[in-house]
Amino acid sequence: MENIRFSVFAIVLAMLLSGTALASDMHRQFQQALSLSKQGEWQQAADLFQQVAKEQPDWPEPKNNLAVALLKLGQAEQARQSLELAVTSQSSFKVAQDNRQKLYDHLAAKAYEKALGNNGDLQPPELQLIDSIQQASVPVAQAVVVTQAADADAIIRQQLDRWSGAWSGADTESYLACYSPQFKSFDQKIDFQQWRYQRRIRLKSSKNVAISLDAIKVFLNQQGNTALVEFVQYYRSANYNDKVIKQLLLIHENNQWLITSERVIKAL
Repeated sequence: MENIRFSVFAIVLAMLLSGTALASDMHRQFQQALSLSKQGEWQQAADLFQQVAKEQPDWPEPKNNLAVALLKLGQAEQARQSLELAVTSQSSFKVAQDNRQKLYDHLAAKAYEKALGNNGDLQPPELQLIDSIQQASVPVAQAVVVTQAADADAIIRQQLDRWSGAWSGADTESYLACYSPQFKSFDQKIDFQQWRYQRRIRLKSSKNVAISLDAIKVFLNQQGNTALVEFVQYYRSANYNDKVIKQLLLIHENNQWLITSERVIKAL
């Protein structure tokens, strides 16, 4: 019996040591890839960052840096996918979120220029590399924060249902009630009251509108009072249909989640 217990202990210890050795090796590869990045060796850096990301899927840092390298290599779509994974792996990770927003702005600007018939090449943004791996740890004191974040996610999704349902049901007042007085239109050329007036007219003139949402992602900030929501929106009416990726920015005010800005990222 003692021999069996010792054998089990030895196996568990070996597994732990193996995991520690792997993590240490991945740290070294991450730093090597970072050094290659700073030398402009983007393909080699990308290969190493990709390997680290595969071995350590919970680490957002290699995914962020892989996106930086991929964009330098002209692979904007692959960079976007890598940043998606970086943000998803740790939703409060600020650098990855900032990089993600810069890249989305760039892709949206390119799509807009293309729609206007302009063929000029827009320079890609400068994304930020992360210099070290920050080991994730969740102290017991943070358990309440995690629970609150899960609750906020569910409440925000319910608010999206109310928003899209009011839009589909031509319930103009309920639809507008989903927006904060701090709301700003994407071009910021009109104030909230003007936007409400224009939106009310537009909604009343639309017939047989049906809105459905898919692939909803909710990203909360660390304070839990702001959320970036992204989803695929299907719009159908009597004379028009479209499918787009849309982002909403919501804030928690007056005990409810309200929209402060919205934008179409990409037409599908």
